Amino acid sequence: MNQKGISTVISTVLILALVMVITVIVWATISNLVKDNTEEISLGRIETSLNILKVYAEGDNLIVNVERGKGKGDLTGVKFIIRSEDKEEIIEKEIELREFDSEKFSLTLTKFKPLDVIKVSVAPLLESGTSEVKDVWELKRDMSCTPTTNCESESFECGEIEDDCGNVLDCGTCSDGMECTLEGICECPQTCEIGNCGEHTFCGEIIDCGNCESGQFCYNGNCINNLRMYVTSVAFAGNNLGGLTGADFKCNSSSYGKPAGTRTWKALIGTSIRQANTIPILADWVLKPNVKYYRGDNTLIGSTGDSGWLIIPLNHSVSTMSGNYWTGINSLGALTTGHNCDNWTTTVGFSYTGNPTLTNNGAIIVTSLACPNPARLLCVEQP
Repeated sequence: MNQKGISTVISTVLILALVMVITVIVWATISNLVKDNTEEISLGRIETSLNILKVYAEGDNLIVNVERGKGKGDLTGVKFIIRSEDKEEIIEKEIELREFDSEKFSLTLTKFKPLDVIKVSVAPLLESGTSEVKDVWELKRDMSCTPTTNCESESFECGEIEDDCGNVLDCGTCSDGMECTLEGICECPQTCEIGNCGEHTFCGEIIDCGNCESGQFCYNGNCINNLRMYVTSVAFAGNNLGGLTGADFKCNSSSYGKPAGTRTWKALIGTSIRQANTIPILADWVLKPNVKYYRGDNTLIGSTGDSGWLIIPLNHSVSTMSGNYWTGINSLGALTTGHNCDNWTTTVGFSYTGNPTLTNNGAIIVTSLACPNPARLLCVEQP
């Protein structure tokens, strides 16, 4: 083989050797990176960090505030290693503490007093065993510090406050309904709001929320628009009302003259469950106590008293249009047996009717009418 051929062989061998060296170096580098990342990921999954936020004496107990940091370790509790000048005490507390949550631990020492503590270490308890110590607190001041601040000196009546010795003082809680402000003052979160009226009890104290504006009245502590009455434009036979349900349906039909609005209307007709002057007031009675009622044109008809019955004489008539309406009750608002067409379902008998143009008792009971005859309905708006 000539000299040129030998040189070519040597060059080829050197190139191959160089490629192999580079390959080994690259592989070693990648392998180490993968290993490091794997270990980091693995540790990130099981590692659990703990931080001591505060240590102080509270009576006969040592208080240690601990915060859990980042880490997905299976924490089952916290191990406390507490030292005095010449003794050591270990206390374990079971607790499920999530990432970035904190907890106040009250530790009862048996070997020395809280004021003798000079060092506190914490370690997480894991399902896989106890981890190494994660944080250490060491005494930098005298645990027997005599504070000069307290709840009274700082005008705190609730919540917690830290005194000048680093102790957290419990200044108490507020009474029912009250809330503690950041300034340690008990305040009632409830107050009169827009639309409230009359007397309200907030946190045990009676507060007057005032009156309603024009066109409204106070009902159950809230301002609502004035309630109205109207007389149907159509007359119905007393036996053809369909009972209370049928009469109320007719009152809520715009086909019979119901004024505009979204509220419910009920017929002022008497039955065993719909009559006035009962104690307590029946739930289905159509008039509310101490309320003013108006026509559709805002003319005041009249008011009710405590019993939920109209005060006679009325201020103005229910309507200026003639045409009696069924009532079935007497001048006191009470049901009169035999005078309501057997709860508005039969042709037998008679029923009382009222005159819409009168302001005296005749507005409720002016005459009796045989049940097959037609009469209108007096409809009352509900709150």
